[in-house]
This record gives sequence, structure tokens and C-alpha cells, in this order.
Amino acid sequence: MDRREGSLTARYNRVLVLSDDDVTVLQLAVEARRESDFEALIANEPASSLTTLQLFAHHSLLMYVCEKGTPSMVKTLLERGVDLWELEWSDNNEIKSALANPDKPEEVLQLLLAHFEPEDLIDRICSDWDPEEPSTGKSQSALEIAQEKPACLALLKSKLKEWDV
Repeated sequence: MDRREGSLTARYNRVLVLSDDDVTVLQLAVEARRESDFEALIANEPASSLTTLQLFAHHSLLMYVCEKGTPSMVKTLLERGVDLWELEWSDNNEIKSALANPDKPEEVLQLLLAHFEPEDLIDRICSDWDPEEPSTGKSQSALEIAQEKPACLALLKSKLKEWDV
């Protein structure tokens, strides 16, 4: 990997949202599920920078990795201290992104549910919050989205019951 351009933080600190035309090496590593490249790219970045790094308008890095990466990539971010990050203009969140993972949504959900506190996850599971004013009525909660994935739905309902919600 060529680090001459500087760290991700230095290169993207001035960019609020990466566009489709500005696909990064990091995004490509996630999409191709190249775990060693992904780990090398984030190796020197502080957790706070990784938490707030946005990939496209509706994804923090953790959301993007939950949706397009591998459970191992998600685990790497969590072990590095990457936190949940709410995007004020998006109804996307880490739980919804995990449900969109095409291969292992249940495994990604399990990692998130085991790592974060219930009070940080309950709204992400139950809320159908819509950032549009007035509400378009198109937003769905993670529970509604999980209807199409019975194992994920069962996992979410089990956790909510465990948390007395």
C-alpha cells in the first residue's frame, strides 16, 4: 500500500462526504472483502477518525463495513474502538446496514449486539425515524426490515426481550 499521500485522516478530514466519483482504496478493499488491505489502511488511524469517516451520504465506515464487508472487518473495527455514529440526515444505522449484508447478516448483527450497550441499540432496532421534514413515511425500523430474514428477526426480538423492551 502506498502511504505517500498521508493518512486517511489527513486526506479525508476536509471532505464531508465522499461521492460515487471519489471511491477510495478503503471502499474498494471493503467491497472486495480484502481483509489484509482493509486492516493495513486503518492501522494508523485513531478510533475517533474511523468512527466519523463517512463513505457516501448514508454510511459511516462502520455502517459500510457492516453492509458490504466481512464479519472479521466488523470485528476489527469494534476491537479498535470504533463507535456508533448517527447521521442526522439519514435513516440508516449500523443495525440496518448489518441486515443488508448479503452473506452473513446474522453474524454481523451478533457482533454489534454483543459489543454495544442496549441503550445505544434499542432505538437503532425499533425506530422508524425519518430525517425528512415532513416525514415521507418511507422509513422502516430494523425490525421491519428484518421481516425478510427470519434468523435476524429472531435474534433482534430475542435481544429486545432480554433487555425487557
